[in-house]
Amino acid sequence: MKKIVLISIFYLAHIPFVMASEWQLATHKNNIKIYTKQSSGSAIQSLKAEGIVNASVENVTAILRDVEHANKWLPRLDERSYVKNISDIEAVLYDVNEMPWPVRDREMVVHHKLELAEDRKSLILKFNSVVDPSK
Repeated sequence: MKKIVLISIFYLAHIPFVMASEWQLATHKNNIKIYTKQSSGSAIQSLKAEGIVNASVENVTAILRDVEHANKWLPRLDERSYVKNISDIEAVLYDVNEMPWPVRDREMVVHHKLELAEDRKSLILKFNSVVDPSK
């Protein structure tokens, strides 16, 4: 079984910042590093997670694409479904995340895309929120 590096990059709405910054380590737990980065002149905060998974690229891809069981590895995920299944490595998903009281659960539509890095040992999952194409 090969070890691969799984890198996730995602974007969340955030207060705009004047200057762009470099990736800064926010937390390091269970061999997963989470980084944040402020974007120049944008209302977006970027987050990046890196870690080594002792599994094949095919197995990791299968887990990431299994929407029915995603709540087993995504904390607070209450619901996940396909809005549009574009290909084996790309999809638009609808997620509902449980939020603590008094906040209402958070709904979002997210475009996911998997890429194999040039070294063929790293899998990159890019995702960002999008407008629901069905509305």
